[in-house]
Amino acid sequence: VYKRQHERVFKIVVFGDIRNFTTFTEMKLDSGISSVLSGFYRIVEETVENYDGFKPEFIADEFVTFFDNIEDAVSFCFEVRRRLSRFLKVYDLGVGLGVSSGVVLGGLFGGSTSKKYTYIGRVVNLASRLQSVALSGEILLDSSSYKAIESKVGLVSMRKYSLKGLNGNILIYSIKEQDFDKSLIQIKWYKRLVKSIFAIFNIEL
Repeated sequence: VYKRQHERVFKIVVFGDIRNFTTFTEMKLDSGISSVLSGFYRIVEETVENYDGFKPEFIADEFVTFFDNIEDAVSFCFEVRRRLSRFLKVYDLGVGLGVSSGVVLGGLFGGSTSKKYTYIGRVVNLASRLQSVALSGEILLDSSSYKAIESKVGLVSMRKYSLKGLNGNILIYSIKEQDFDKSLIQIKWYKRLVKSIFAIFNIEL
């Protein structure tokens, strides 16, 4: 139960999309398309849960999810890219990811019979646009997201884009996994291991 219908909160938004999926659907049988999407949904859902993200929303070959901190979001991006790239490579497909941070409007949106709790706003639109221009295997961050992890990131390529629906040229950052402080990912794995052990022995954290 939500106390207020709408509220402004800070979130990290992550969009992801299968590259070359439209061409793939024109060449494959329905069963092949279904297999790819089922695997795609499963991997995204599992990885989001691993990094404490919000339940992802899917529209065909695209997903969006939300995080409360940038380290979880970026760790998620690296792992989901690794897992999806391995899975999709068999089908000559890839994945692109876009990350944006800031204040969004959260609340129940939709028609009278289809309301759901989600987030909207410029930050969400920006993450979607970043994902749309990301190359296969690329993770693009906006300035806010980059600045939040700048001290933990090594070499980063930068470029400006004029993105549809957004004013002016947007400075975006393409990050590679070897640039990221892998200790963050290792810490997340350790926390998950401890949580699993506590669950086995029914111990409350």
